[in-house]
Amino acid sequence: MKEKEVEEALFWASHVENLLSRSNKIDVSVEDSQGGDLEGQGSSQFKKLLYVVDSFPELQHQIELLSNEKEELHTALADQSEFLSDQKEKLQTDLTYQIQLLSYEKEELQTALTDQYHEIEHLKERVQESIGHEQELATVRRKIINTESGLDGLIQKFSNRDMTGDQKSVSTDDHLQVIEKQVVSAISESENLKSKVHELELEVKRSINSNAKN
Repeated sequence: MKEKEVEEALFWASHVENLLSRSNKIDVSVEDSQGGDLEGQGSSQFKKLLYVVDSFPELQHQIELLSNEKEELHTALADQSEFLSDQKEKLQTDLTYQIQLLSYEKEELQTALTDQYHEIEHLKERVQESIGHEQELATVRRKIINTESGLDGLIQKFSNRDMTGDQKSVSTDDHLQVIEKQVVSAISESENLKSKVHELELEVKRSINSNAKN
């Protein structure tokens, strides 16, 4: 029986020595929490072991707190990273939309400017055509005036001429035929010129109205 007790004492002594050896490797400041003399409890190594054992629950609690704080921090960082990623994606989408919108507006503006340029060039051509028609109309009017003036002079010339005897009747008939032909020709030419003038006036009016609408 004594041998068994001795073996158990040696066993526990070996474990205690092992614990003391391990606690000696821990660098801690041992404090007398009870405020009394601990000489009765053994050496300084034993004091350190008791201090480590007493402090273990608090240390474990602090480790758990640090672990929880680490996990919370990791979660917060993950949430922040996800939020920043979403914001970045949204900004990229908005920027892409704005670029596409500006590109579309630029194309519309270029198209409008091109159409405006072609319209201005077309108006210039119509103005030049109108100027040409007005000049042609003025020329036709001068021809009509000259023709009418010549016709009036010719009629006055032959109507005021004095003729005698047989030559008078013969000459008068001949002259009247000539005058009649000239009058008919002049009237026909005058009508043609008037018709042409009327057509030109209508064309000029249409051109002016078309330019005014554009």
